[in-house]
Amino acid sequence: MDPQLKAQMKDVTLIANSTGVNDDGELLYAASASALGRVIGKNVYVKNDRGESLFSSKQIVYPSSIDVRINSRVYLPGETTSADQGWVLAAIALRVGESGSSDHWKIWLGGVGGDGAAG
Repeated sequence: MDPQLKAQMKDVTLIANSTGVNDDGELLYAASASALGRVIGKNVYVKNDRGESLFSSKQIVYPSSIDVRINSRVYLPGETTSADQGWVLAAIALRVGESGSSDHWKIWLGGVGGDGAAG
């Protein structure tokens, strides 16, 4: 990973990955794990995996070693799994570094203010 990019990853976030689906079709989540990343506040529109254009007011860059998935919930610095709903991912991309190998994740968060609803 580019040393300059790695040096910018100082924001502690929480990631809860989905472990399955309950009887009502709702995702179930494992305990969250902390991860260092770079949180960016920028209003953009991004296309999801279905080609839909979604609004994202927050993006996060993580090292490629972080286990983050399209159905994960992300909690920004200061948010907790007990008090906040977390953010859903609007889109996710694995970026390739100069060496041609997996370098870092770029995720776009959906929802507004962490309400968990797709934005």
